[in-house]
Amino acid sequence: MMGQAGTAIVVMDAPPTEGRSTLNATVLGKNAIFDAGFPAILVDKKKEYVLYAMCLQAGDSLCKKLELHGPYSAVDAQEFLRNYADFLDRHLASDSAQWRIWHTAPQFWH
Repeated sequence: MMGQAGTAIVVMDAPPTEGRSTLNATVLGKNAIFDAGFPAILVDKKKEYVLYAMCLQAGDSLCKKLELHGPYSAVDAQEFLRNYADFLDRHLASDSAQWRIWHTAPQFWH
């Protein structure tokens, strides 16, 4: 998919931009808020997507592991977000130290 024209890489776990449309999903048992822009474009353009995470390998190594899930197709933006939120939830629950932006958590969970 990366080699195809029009492929975009989006960081969905960045805090939502103030004043923009948002969608809600449950992460770690709490209501989390995400920007709605990318999910809406994805569905509107009928694009497939792949969920990804980069994690440090266990031990003293500085090696990173790239985890890919998909490709998926979304019928609506909320379906995409539920799938992404489940993916993020699993990662945070299994190794919360891997998420490097805990300082932004108040902007996600309200």
